[in-house]
Amino acid sequence: SSIFSPLLSGPKPFELSRMIAIFDHIFDNLEDHGQAVVHTLTSSLVSLKLLSQMERSSNSKVDCFQRGLKLSCNVGYQDVQKLAKSLDFSLQNFLYDPEAEL
Repeated sequence: SSIFSPLLSGPKPFELSRMIAIFDHIFDNLEDHGQAVVHTLTSSLVSLKLLSQMERSSNSKVDCFQRGLKLSCNVGYQDVQKLAKSLDFSLQNFLYDPEAEL
């Protein structure tokens, strides 16, 4: 039996706190810019339909300060690979693939 790679199964919902932790690891001094940067970035990504809010509240805008906000990525893996390559960003360092552990 072979292990099915999660990279091929598509994006899974994730909490905003996970995205903030990833941004904090990638960008130096994210804390210096505060939550306003995360709020603006997340709102922009949702407006561009690159991210979707999984649990909508009564208002249609994304409330980035909502505790437990869940998002899902709408961008395909191949597009993410192309973007990472154009930015000289090592995407594989930030993705979990159980096949890599074999």
